[in-house]
Amino acid sequence: MGRLFILLALAVIVKFEAGGSAEAAIAGRPDPADVRVVEDCLAHASSGGTPSESCVGVLAKPCEASAATPQAKAKCVEREDAVWSVAGVHDLTRLNVVITSDSAREALREAQTGYERAKSGLCTFMRVSRGNSPDGLLAASECRLAASARQDLWLESQIEALSKK
Repeated sequence: MGRLFILLALAVIVKFEAGGSAEAAIAGRPDPADVRVVEDCLAHASSGGTPSESCVGVLAKPCEASAATPQAKAKCVEREDAVWSVAGVHDLTRLNVVITSDSAREALREAQTGYERAKSGLCTFMRVSRGNSPDGLLAASECRLAASARQDLWLESQIEALSKK
């Protein structure tokens, strides 16, 4: 619940600081309603014994089903990617608080750098290998969503594991 509140507050603060209303969308920032969809899925998954990975696409897939073009589908995917990306930044900060040794912090920095490099390379490949076409842009968006979600779930698992010590 605390994580949901922080993500919702962050999304609203960013919107107001940008001079917009709470309803106005800002590129790269999740809409509070989108955050709620993902967080509700994660809460339901954890209480029902379902893997958290089943929540990847919970927002994008229904949106994509009603989108008419690859560009519109990519926008659906980018909405959900914004949720996972902001959660990942938040969870990376949380994990750094839990880590007690400098060597573990350095290893995490290296791991995060490797993750960013791999995500960029894989998703660029997805786009370029398809000739920068609309389908290539959609494939790259889907790649970024999958990578962002996977990384956030990994960060969460590390926070949980290290918090039990």
